[in-house]
Order: sequence, then structure tokens, then C-alpha cells
Amino acid sequence: MAKLLAEIMIVNKAKITDLKYHIVRPFNVAGPRQLPDGGFVLPRFIIAMLTNQPITIFGDGSQMRAFTDVRDICSAIVKVALSKYENEIWNVGNPANKMSIKQLAKKIGKGKGRIIHIDPNKLHGPLFAEAKDKIPYIKKIEKLLGWKPEITLNKTLLDTVNYWIKKINGGYSFDVCMGKKLS
Repeated sequence: MAKLLAEIMIVNKAKITDLKYHIVRPFNVAGPRQLPDGGFVLPRFIIAMLTNQPITIFGDGSQMRAFTDVRDICSAIVKVALSKYENEIWNVGNPANKMSIKQLAKKIGKGKGRIIHIDPNKLHGPLFAEAKDKIPYIKKIEKLLGWKPEITLNKTLLDTVNYWIKKINGGYSFDVCMGKKLS
């Protein structure tokens, strides 16, 4: 709600002043160096897998997300910042990287770890609510700025797993530790 309120305030301020803005709405940013703090699912799952802990899913895992590599987010922000357009809101994401949380857990776990489900209401209280689907509609940025995401989910996963393996295991990559890449 805070992000939406900030957007409304900026848009309204621009209507009565000469304020110029670009609002970028990044969807499900993921990639190397992302920390698990704040509940980011990809590093949480990878760290759990690498440390032989169970992968924890809130709810049944049917929540759909379109994970977007941080490098794609950065390229979109640069395109937006350099564009001729003013006072626009831009959705930035990768709808091709759509996957349920449960599918992601299975892909990361690769049978190495168990998956457990936790009722998020028990953790966060009875008023907890989570969006079922967070899939970006990016036709505007594609059409007006010619931006498209380029990095596949598999590439993001491989790079992120390698980052955490090196961080946890002192410099050895995924290929060295596991003998194969994510498929």
C-alpha cells in the first residue's frame, strides 16, 4: 500500500505543479547478491538447499510470479530515464519467467531437500494477505521504448546459485559442486 500511496501522491503533485516523474514498477526482482532479508524467495530457497535445510513455502505455493533478473530491471530503468516521455508509469518485468512458488522450490531443490508448507497467517497474523499472481503487463515499455527482458529464468537461477555457492562454500561454482547446470 505504501508504494501505491507514493505513486498517487507523485501523480497528484505533478498535476498541480511542474513536477516531472518516471515511476518504474519492477516485478519480482531476482539475481545474484539478493539477500533473503525481507522474505525474498529465491535466495531463501537456494540457501536452504545449499545448507541442507527444508525449503519453506508460505501457503500451498500456488502463488504465481514472473521473476525478473536484476540486470533486466537495470536496463529498463536506464531506458526509462533516457526516454523523451514524462510523467509515465512503467511496468518492468519478465512475463516469460512465470512460475509458481512451488515449481520454483522443486526446481531449486532438485530432490535434494524437502519442501515444507507454513500457514502465513500463523506467522503474520489473521490479516495477512498475499497477491495470488504478480505477472507484469509490459506492452507499454515494449512499444514506446523498445525494451524487452533478455535474461531467462534459468540464467538467473544459475547465476544466483553460483553466487551463493561461492559465498557459502568459499569460491566453488555450481558446476564444480554439482557437476551439472540447472535444466
